[in-house]
Order: sequence, then structure tokens, then C-alpha cells
Amino acid sequence: AGYLQTDFRASLDELRFLVGNIGVRLVNTETWISGFQNQGQGLEPFFQKNTYTDILPSFSMRMRVAERTALTLGAAKVMTHPAFNDLAPGIRVNNADKTAKSGNPDLEPFRADQYLAELTWAPVRGRRLSGMLTYRDAESFFVRGEESIEINDATFIVMRPINGYDGSILTASLKLDQNLRRMTKYLRNFDLSLSYTHNNSSTEMRDPYTGEKLPMPNTAEHVVRAGFNYSRAIFSGKLLYQWRGRALKSSFSESGLSIWNQPVGSLNLNLAWRLKGMFQLAFDA
Repeated sequence: AGYLQTDFRASLDELRFLVGNIGVRLVNTETWISGFQNQGQGLEPFFQKNTYTDILPSFSMRMRVAERTALTLGAAKVMTHPAFNDLAPGIRVNNADKTAKSGNPDLEPFRADQYLAELTWAPVRGRRLSGMLTYRDAESFFVRGEESIEINDATFIVMRPINGYDGSILTASLKLDQNLRRMTKYLRNFDLSLSYTHNNSSTEMRDPYTGEKLPMPNTAEHVVRAGFNYSRAIFSGKLLYQWRGRALKSSFSESGLSIWNQPVGSLNLNLAWRLKGMFQLAFDA
């Protein structure tokens, strides 16, 4: 991979300035995949080499548009490689319920054109409110598919990653970061973070039962996060709650029905103690 970037800065007047950068990244990828794969006559040795090159331009600009207010604009072509496990040709079977999981050596990267606009307002020190719009036009993306195969005279339902094509996501988000030290001296080491995200996505995939267009996989329409942080020299803690709405898991199921992840909430706690020297003790739950 290689990357070339140039930065720029300009003063529009005494109160407004503009900074940004323009760059391009060249990524050449080669993967060698070996293992065993079911070819209809049982497991057989498998080897495959994949090669592809991506040219990824990017642009980012930040401008002060008013007192304590900044506007950020950006555009980029982005690419994300598949996880190594998702490329593996091997198969992991569960004899109890006759299911299996496998990778896909032909899986292509996630590729998209991405556009961003963010407005940030910091009325006082320790408080920041931001709103962001992001649009992604996805050329290819990842989705889970199911198929039935015969292994040792038994039928297994195999779930494997496959590519979907021609999808889009429009994301709108609001976020508040607030230091609580102004409320009372007892909260001077505490910070509060609140955010809400709304995703409006679509693909060319259709529900096998209703025929309606389906959203991007693993993209909940509503996401809410609330974080409570504490930080001192020798100790820090973070309590994070996240709620995600209903999201598509797969439209390629053996049953002929789309599979959905139901709404779910999670609560995470992270504690860290800084010990003498370079040591740190951490606890996560």
C-alpha cells in the first residue's frame, strides 16, 4: 500500500479559517487461501489466489463558520478487507443440530463512495454538540447466506458470508459531550456522552416472501448510546449503554425467509488502575 497526501490552510477573514487535506491511497492485495472444501464427493484439498488493486482518493475540509462553530466536509472512496476467517474454505460442523459454518474464498471487499458533513458547536468549554450526515454508496458489501450440503450422507445447513451489491446508507447522528465539573465540584472528574443515530439504508436484495427491498445487513435503523466516564491520575472508569434496533442478518436463508436480529441493549463497564511504572490493571464486564 502507498499513500500520498497534501495539506492546505487558508484564512478567509479574522474569524474564519479553513484547513484540510487531499490524498490518495493505492492498495494492492494478494491472498493465498488453502484448506479443504466440499466438492460434492467429500472434502478435497483446495487452493486459490486472489489479486486486486484499489485506488482510494480522499478529501477533507474543516472551516470555522461562526464563533465556536465549525463545519467539516469530506469525501472518500473506502475499502474494507474481509476478515481472514470469512475467507477460509474450511467448514465447522455441529452434528447435534445439523448446522455448519464456512468461509468464502471468493468474498470481495466492502467498497463504497462516502460523503460526510458535520457541524460542531462548542458554546462553552467542556461542552460540545455535533450533528453529522453521512452517505455511503456501496458497490459491494457483506451478507450472510445459507445453503444445504451433503456431508457423510447427512444434510447440513451451512451459513457462509457472500457479497451483496448496489446498496446505500444515509446516516444522521446527533451527539452531546458534556464535562460535569460546572454543575458541582464533586463531579469535576466526570464526563457524559449521549448520541442518537438514524440509518436509512436500501439494497437491491428483496425479501423472498414479500418481494420488498431490504436494508443493508447489520445496520439498525435506530441506535442510542449513553456513556458516563470518570478519570483521575491513577484510576479511570467508563459505563456505556447501547441500544440497537431491529437489523437484517440475512436474506439468503434455506427456509426462504429473511433473518432479522431483534432489538438489543447492552451495558458495559470498564475500570482501569494505573500502577507504578508502566503497568496497568484493567477490568471489563
